Amino acid sequence: MVMQVIKINNRYTPIPGGSFYPSTITKKQGAMMANFGEVMSKFYTLGRNKGLDNGLYLHTLMLFHCMCHLKEGSLTVENANKMFHKLHGITLNSASLSRNNAVLVKLGLIKLHESMEDRRQKDIIFTTVGVRFRNLFTDIPKVKEAI
Repeated sequence: MVMQVIKINNRYTPIPGGSFYPSTITKKQGAMMANFGEVMSKFYTLGRNKGLDNGLYLHTLMLFHCMCHLKEGSLTVENANKMFHKLHGITLNSASLSRNNAVLVKLGLIKLHESMEDRRQKDIIFTTVGVRFRNLFTDIPKVKEAI
């Protein structure tokens, strides 16, 4: 596995999926990381309210973030996993993908529906709460909530 390290406050921190060359964080990246922490806090609160007392897996939030990057016509579980690989450099196995999708459904952020074209595929439908949480990410264009 290749490991990238970044310099934060004169300390080197490893980042999975990168190279061994040290780099520094730009202001934009720092703002995104701060936004990510804020979003994660809201996810944690939502999870506590829905009875997920042990908290949420980081992969669950990362998968939802990847789903938010998909365009309207390509909202499938398979495409979300491809986007996960594109953004994070790893692919989730089917068990992990299924478990994280089940958590997102339990949180009320998405609904999974059997695809009309291929019943082996699952289409992703964002709920009203899901659209609200999607709009929390600063790196994704805002969309209007469904009525």
